[in-house]
Amino acid sequence: MSAITQPCNALPRNPPRRRGMCPGVLAPMEVGDGLLVRVRVPAGVLPAASATRIAELGRRYGNGLVDLSHRGNLQLRGVAAADMAALIAELRLLGYVSEDAESEAVRNVLTSPTAGLDGTAVLDVRPYALALDARLAADRDLHRLPPKFGWLVDGGGQATLFDSSTDVRFDAVAGAVDGPLFRVGLGGDFEKATLLGCCRPDDLVELAAALARTFLAVSYKPPRAPGNKAKLVCRLLP
Repeated sequence: MSAITQPCNALPRNPPRRRGMCPGVLAPMEVGDGLLVRVRVPAGVLPAASATRIAELGRRYGNGLVDLSHRGNLQLRGVAAADMAALIAELRLLGYVSEDAESEAVRNVLTSPTAGLDGTAVLDVRPYALALDARLAADRDLHRLPPKFGWLVDGGGQATLFDSSTDVRFDAVAGAVDGPLFRVGLGGDFEKATLLGCCRPDDLVELAAALARTFLAVSYKPPRAPGNKAKLVCRLLP
């Protein structure tokens, strides 16, 4: 029996999240107009065919409204609990469903909307953002990160994310000798973030994982994380 035709009460479900939490496909959030289902879009790359299909699903299973979140994800609104199993199955066919709610919740990577399209950018960051997204999904040690813990990978150019505040940011800068580098900062926008230094693009994923593990080791005790992540991580770094 397919997931679409199987009775909804026979499927394992995560309870809907409360307002103020970070919803997903596998953990929708109850709001005034029904369930809000957030579809994470890796590296902000959304093919036209996928966008069209998601809009169709929003009309079929929700109230037809699709929001664009601050982090570039899509939010389907007005979904009924009875339709969640069918909606999940459809989104899974499109490749927008994580293995479980825990891996889904930590995939919070923001990139510029013009990544890969802006010829004036320092670097096309899509491969690095996609690699980071995949690492966050696959590495179960990192699933203990707070659901609102955010990452930013910016290539510069005409639509920079300098004003966007996040927990860990990688901003591409032109290197004098070895080509583009990522300027690594903790907490805040480009100007206010605590600067750690620079890393090579190929080192971004491993450095991100190391920073996440350091944060978890020194600061995060569920269900509440401390406010100043930068100071807590920096005190263990040389």
